[in-house]
Amino acid sequence: MLSKLLEGGLLSGRKTYLAAAGVAISAVIAYLVGDAGLMDTLTTVGEALGIGFLRAGVAKSATPQT
Repeated sequence: MLSKLLEGGLLSGRKTYLAAAGVAISAVIAYLVGDAGLMDTLTTVGEALGIGFLRAGVAKSATPQT
């Protein structure tokens, strides 16, 4: 079951987006509870968005263009 989850199936093409969202959410939570400063939070959220945009660009360039 774990191999199906990692190789595709339900999360096919979404694992990177979920990981980036998890990083962004955890950064915001860390800020809200006082474990991180505003600049740390903004930097981490920006990096998570960058990972998501990079993944989207790779996925877009991998599709054949007509």
